[in-house]
Amino acid sequence: MVENAAIRIGVIDDISQERDGRYRMAIEAGIADVAESRGFDRAIELDYRFVRGLPWGTVHDVREAYRALTAEGVVAVLGPTITDNCVALRGLVDEIQVPCLTWPGSQQARSEWMFQYQAGSLEDEPEIIAAYLASTGATRVAVVHDLAPTGRAMAHSFEGASNRHGVTQAARIGVPASGVGFREADLDEIASVKPDAIVHLGMAAKPLGEALLEHRWEIPVVCNIIASMARNQPELLPLFEGWVYVDLESDSNETLARLRARLGPGAPQGPRLVSGLDVGRLLAEAVERADLLAPEGLKDGLEAIKVLPSAAGRPGTVMGFGRYDRAALKGSYLVLRRYVNGRSVEVDVGRAV
Repeated sequence: MVENAAIRIGVIDDISQERDGRYRMAIEAGIADVAESRGFDRAIELDYRFVRGLPWGTVHDVREAYRALTAEGVVAVLGPTITDNCVALRGLVDEIQVPCLTWPGSQQARSEWMFQYQAGSLEDEPEIIAAYLASTGATRVAVVHDLAPTGRAMAHSFEGASNRHGVTQAARIGVPASGVGFREADLDEIASVKPDAIVHLGMAAKPLGEALLEHRWEIPVVCNIIASMARNQPELLPLFEGWVYVDLESDSNETLARLRARLGPGAPQGPRLVSGLDVGRLLAEAVERADLLAPEGLKDGLEAIKVLPSAAGRPGTVMGFGRYDRAALKGSYLVLRRYVNGRSVEVDVGRAV
């Protein structure tokens, strides 16, 4: 008997650079969870391309990876991850018309052929942060954001959110997104306004953590989802001790608990685990629903997914797309967590989206 050909899916990885392979493990576990339960008669084969995109590399490498994968006949592409790379790729995806399922933080990374799994949100995270600060009684904050499209967009969103929640921005400081360091003058400016807390928005959280640790300055810090990276890089935990940050992982999510059990103790943590599992499941669900195993069929398959319980967020959060709907997650998909004695614990206050 002739074996059925595998379904080829491209993966553009612009963030993990493979590291120890745990991100791949989560994606493949998500695919397997659906494929095994539905009895797929074809294997799904992932073709990985590791690229150095923004903010460290170039958009060119990301675009060339997509061109190469689609030229080689993949029926869909997973990734990239970083918002700037996704937005820059959007026009090419609509031109070539091979569906792209990405997990960036901006709604700008959506189009007819580009679907977004919201692994964070430039638009939603600032609202959650502002509401949390207000709930703690903080009224004056210093905002530190990247000097890049992602950081500027989050800072703009936070400006409106902080006004709505009665939080005043006493200082606003831009830092390089590449994470080259935090200037002494920046710390002096923050100290001069005597803020109740520091809000970090963007990619370069590590330099702020290093500066605060070096100066032994204990001040509340609330950060966007980038601080979750410490969950898979233990050497960063001392830099973020005590920080409250946005995450996708809720301890009460039964779907996540079930899927985590497939992976055992070697699984990644935080958004890397959650988004990998969910993106893999979305892809496999699209394959199962596709009437035609071709790019246009996978696009239709993604649009046909409705009310799929997600590994992200609090119980009741679901995933799905539609004819004009390109945002996967619906419900309380963002939660707050805090680093306490080197561990991440869920914060049972604030507001989720």
